[in-house]
Amino acid sequence: MRTIHRNSAHAKRTPLPLVDPIQHAMSGAACLTKGQLETLMAPNRAAVAALQYGQFNEHHWRVLVDAFNIAEVLAKPPVNLANDHADKFNDAHCVLLALSEQYRDRRSWTARGHQLQTIKDAMFIFQIQLENVAQGEFERTVEKLKRRMIEALRGNGGNVRLVKALS
Repeated sequence: MRTIHRNSAHAKRTPLPLVDPIQHAMSGAACLTKGQLETLMAPNRAAVAALQYGQFNEHHWRVLVDAFNIAEVLAKPPVNLANDHADKFNDAHCVLLALSEQYRDRRSWTARGHQLQTIKDAMFIFQIQLENVAQGEFERTVEKLKRRMIEALRGNGGNVRLVKALS
């Protein structure tokens, strides 16, 4: 039996890539590009259009939940983007929760006019957030949200507010 030593001369080492600290800081501080913004907003716009025109489904619901979860985190410290509109994201979560309950009860995703307007208003604010967020802030927000969701699904979420997935 052969033992492997961690500091063995035979161990293969892969060099870490060199990072230019100034370039790294500049890319983290730069706003999202138009292409990145369009890539992020396209599924959200499609989901809102599907809700408006009666083609909404579970996939669209999940897209909107993810968008508003990100928006909610961006509105809180340390980013504080559109924090005076945090209630819009809470209202949008409530509409999505009501739609999921409606679907469970009646198999219908049909939104009322005020519900659709609530979603559109929150999506408008979310787009403004994305237009003004730095790439580094956005990446950290997404990672933070992923960790919080994993912990919440494990039962360790504390006061983390998540819209539960459809059953």
